[in-house]
Amino acid sequence: IRLTGYGNRVEPAGDVRQRLWARALAFGDGRRTAVLITADLIGVPRRLSDDVARRLADAGLERGNFAISATHTHTGPSLSGVLPYIFSSPATPPQQAVIDKYTNRLSGLLEKVARAAMADRKPSQLAGAQGRAGFAANRRVVKGGKWTGFGITPDGAVDHDLPILAVRGTDGTLRAVLVSYACHATTLEGRDNFIHGDWPGVTRELIQKRHPGAIALVAIGTGADSNPNPRGGGLPDVERHAEAVAAEVDRLLTTSMRRIRSVPEGRLRDIDLPLAPLPDRADWEALAKRDDPTGFQARDILR
Repeated sequence: IRLTGYGNRVEPAGDVRQRLWARALAFGDGRRTAVLITADLIGVPRRLSDDVARRLADAGLERGNFAISATHTHTGPSLSGVLPYIFSSPATPPQQAVIDKYTNRLSGLLEKVARAAMADRKPSQLAGAQGRAGFAANRRVVKGGKWTGFGITPDGAVDHDLPILAVRGTDGTLRAVLVSYACHATTLEGRDNFIHGDWPGVTRELIQKRHPGAIALVAIGTGADSNPNPRGGGLPDVERHAEAVAAEVDRLLTTSMRRIRSVPEGRLRDIDLPLAPLPDRADWEALAKRDDPTGFQARDILR
């Protein structure tokens, strides 16, 4: 399948360096059910989330108590309707057919993992703690008050907090760990045309290896302005960042964590954001003459 995240890739990936996963964490107290899915995807279209929620309605899951969190890996599959104009060249009809087929299968797979988590619920103890990891760096280079491109801004805003949620059985056995860190999964770059979960994927593997029997879930939080630093060094950089997170998780699990005594309760509402005026047809026709990604976007919109 053709990967997303970088516009320069043209050919589909033919190499799986790390399998991608969706993991589900389900809560319930007899009155209320809540489910969080973390998935190695760059993003999730609203229609996909809504479809999975509809499939799970018969299990007593309300829409506001269901969420899918994408790890935002940039070495994962393209999805229909997600970042369609990130490419420098459009997907060919055969490529798009594969992307559509993959996307259409996802609803059933995500429903399956959610139902498996709900069926596996047992009396458990929840606890939270917050640590830190230092590899996220602000990636917005600002000059004269304007954003000029990507890079490293040492004094830029960045969130190094690393909260975790631990789920333990009544006997104290670790059942699951959810960890969140506000940083892009872009350690790997556009030249890395292979399937991989980047630092969230390796973090998950390390946690599960060190805590056999436990399931690890990784979410990236609000990390749009942050890139891993360093990046571009390939898998060694990925492993370095993953080790930083996994080691902090190990440390936090040995501390006196804060007990959580209630089932998570979600809310869902839509927020309408005002957009700038849209180009008219003449504007799009002028842009369509360009031989760059903007021209491709304009031609596709006209079509």
